[in-house]
Amino acid sequence: MHSGISIQAFAALLTTALLITACDLRAQQNSSNVGDIAFDAKRDNSKFQFCNPEVVVQEYELKSSSDESNVWISGQLKEKFVHKASWGNETGFITIRFAVNCFGLTDRFRAKGVGADLKAVEFSSELTDYLIRLVKEIKWLVKNYQMKTFDYYQDVTFKIVKGKLQEVVI
Repeated sequence: MHSGISIQAFAALLTTALLITACDLRAQQNSSNVGDIAFDAKRDNSKFQFCNPEVVVQEYELKSSSDESNVWISGQLKEKFVHKASWGNETGFITIRFAVNCFGLTDRFRAKGVGADLKAVEFSSELTDYLIRLVKEIKWLVKNYQMKTFDYYQDVTFKIVKGKLQEVVI
């Protein structure tokens, strides 16, 4: 890390940011599973369907030690990011959480931000919408475990410093 924060400190901040995001999402929903994203008719595609809505897992539950796809996806997001001067005052972590079904289709995109102090931050809709658009452009993998295909929730966290992308963690 070149921005003065150690890898360990960044990992601790990221873990805390993800926990805050998960807890906040849970508090907003009347759901039986932490992290589920409830359908919102105002912003979600009504045609998007889970293949098995009773068993939607977290992406990290399906990871294997040989899976390098997240490194590749992180690189793709970094390459595509184009800084805009209007984002110059924006600093913190933005986590985009969304659903991927068993066909690799995505929907239910939600964004939450925290600052370096881990307090909720409202980033500009221009930056947040841009990051969501970048995440939507990625071809997300169909995930299998023990010869079964699963629907899953995915998180992508962007570290933004003065409007510039510093890191992407998947």
